[in-house]
Amino acid sequence: MVKPGSTSKALVSNVDYAATFLTMAGVPVPAEMQGRSLTKIMAGQQPADWRKEFYYHYYEYPSPHHVSPHYGIITDRYKLVRYYAHGEERSDLFDSEKDPLELKSFFGQKDYADVQADLEVRLKQLRETLKVPAVDDPMATGERKRNDANGQVGKGKAKGGQKKAAPEAAK
Repeated sequence: MVKPGSTSKALVSNVDYAATFLTMAGVPVPAEMQGRSLTKIMAGQQPADWRKEFYYHYYEYPSPHHVSPHYGIITDRYKLVRYYAHGEERSDLFDSEKDPLELKSFFGQKDYADVQADLEVRLKQLRETLKVPAVDDPMATGERKRNDANGQVGKGKAKGGQKKAAPEAAK
């Protein structure tokens, strides 16, 4: 199905895997499932309506990668990133053509004002379309701790300064 040595510039994500596997197995992809089948892309045909950007959200903090919680929008060239935890609210704008290793942020730079404004609008639209909650997960922001190595849930403070155990995480 995939020609050896072939490549694609299509924006794909791990959310596309399930739809791809179902398609390859001849099973209909449920309409409510996120992601799209990669079978046409693997055959060298990019659908005309293929995504031009995608939204992502990283919130596994502090473990396993010690990366600050953030979300953003990625296009074929740019990435707009919003960091939001532990009182840290900042943004980065990366240009993969000029800086493929993402070592320099172009956020707030005059030459990128139009790109930044466009990405801001598109990011807001994606969050609305995907029904992303306006309030961030308390575990992601550091207000509540994840389970420790022994499976114990971190404790939060209740009213009046009393300690109250956090509800168990869903398994």
